Amino acid sequence: MYKDPETLIPVGVSKKAAESAVYETATSRFIMSMMCMGTPTFLVLMLGAVGISPKGRSAKTLLDIGAITVGLYVGLPMSVAIFPSLSVKKGTDLEPEFHMHDKIYFNKGL
Repeated sequence: MYKDPETLIPVGVSKKAAESAVYETATSRFIMSMMCMGTPTFLVLMLGAVGISPKGRSAKTLLDIGAITVGLYVGLPMSVAIFPSLSVKKGTDLEPEFHMHDKIYFNKGL
């Protein structure tokens, strides 16, 4: 935890902030894997449902590679963007010793 985002003056370690970071990381990794694996599967199944299902081996391979490419091109950025890389928490959301920093932060008008 830092007192001021610009000066990076450390004020302590918060277990609640750490729990939040672990939760957000685990959630984003789960969603990342679902988006990157689910998008190609969804595309291939939907194309098959509307009658576009190649019969040849090379055509199926090209369809699979295209679906995987779309999944990585679309699904990966969306899953990475779910949570910001830097998170700011209110002091009132943390342990009691961080409440004074919340008051200082909001009195500055930030």
